[in-house]
Amino acid sequence: MLGVNIMACLFGHKWNGCKCTKCGKTRDEGHDWDLCKGKCKICGKTRPPEHDWSGCVCKRCGKKRDASHQWDGCKCSICGKTRDEGHDWDGCTCRRCKKRRNEEHKWDGCICRVCGWKRDEEHDWDGCTCKRCGAVTITGHTWENGKCTKCGMKWNDSYDYAVQLMDEGKYESAIRILKKMKDADGKCLEKIRECIPLIYERDTKKIAQNDPSEDSYSLDYRLDNLETSWMGSLSHPLYDRLLEQRYQAFQHNIEKKDYESARGWYRIIEHKIPEKNEEITRSIYKAVKDLMQEQNYGEAMSWLSKVSADSAEQKEIQTECREAWKRNPKNPSFCPNSPNLTHSWETVESVKTIDGNLRKAGHGKKRCKYCGKIDEFSYDYDTDGY
Repeated sequence: MLGVNIMACLFGHKWNGCKCTKCGKTRDEGHDWDLCKGKCKICGKTRPPEHDWSGCVCKRCGKKRDASHQWDGCKCSICGKTRDEGHDWDGCTCRRCKKRRNEEHKWDGCICRVCGWKRDEEHDWDGCTCKRCGAVTITGHTWENGKCTKCGMKWNDSYDYAVQLMDEGKYESAIRILKKMKDADGKCLEKIRECIPLIYERDTKKIAQNDPSEDSYSLDYRLDNLETSWMGSLSHPLYDRLLEQRYQAFQHNIEKKDYESARGWYRIIEHKIPEKNEEITRSIYKAVKDLMQEQNYGEAMSWLSKVSADSAEQKEIQTECREAWKRNPKNPSFCPNSPNLTHSWETVESVKTIDGNLRKAGHGKKRCKYCGKIDEFSYDYDTDGY
């Protein structure tokens, strides 16, 4: 076939612009350019496109560019592009580009009859649902088989159920539900604020005045979660009393040499009673010395991880404890990769169970974030998940 083509053009090519119709050979002349695409229609050769711009639109192909617009207020009169300036407002809607703004609405209850904008006021409630906009409120439900017949909300997720839990004394469970709900009227926040003193009153009955116990830690933990996790900046006057209880419990456990319990209290008070920090540090180093005499270097290292060595004596204690700890690496708390040579655990699995005696317990697995060691753990929890 190649030979036939050569022979066909032996006495000259038959050019159609840039391409021979006999043998298919091309040349760099006689191209039929599609100027906007920058491509020859015959041979496919390319070059930079050449549009015929009329302002922001090419007259040949209609391509648009973001330049040379002819603005009529907020809208280009050539290509129709809009910008957020130069609007011609008619109340809440621009006459030119139809953009909406949350101003100068013409309200029909909760809906603007011009633009359809909705607001969370002046609803026309039919039970829990607004007949105009379909919004759902936290009250006014019609319950049937654990579900609202109007909006489909589940009973266990409702404001009414949270109030029932409060009546049953299950304040933490009620708060978890209330915090998840949309609270335009502030009813949920009001109920949460009611829960805090009730929790305090309930749990302080468990605390022996002169013998702080794990019950007081439980109370403090719950209220601490209310303050910092569940409601953010929610504050109340009980915390001055709790701070003093925390500190007294910490020192009480130190005196009893119950260092495990004392360490739990230290974790809570370390950043909240700055004027007590020096006394706390002295107590911690007292605990470390006692633990070293008992050769309980793992527990001593856990305490040392909470404070810096500010004095020469403290630095000496730190060094002595570390060296002793390194000589006893078979201790189950030993972690060679950790800065303080002890494991730092994070939960990777947790399961809650109820046995035949209705005892609520949990178990799971934890992993050291430094060395990757996996260990198992177990715990009990009460009706509110603690």
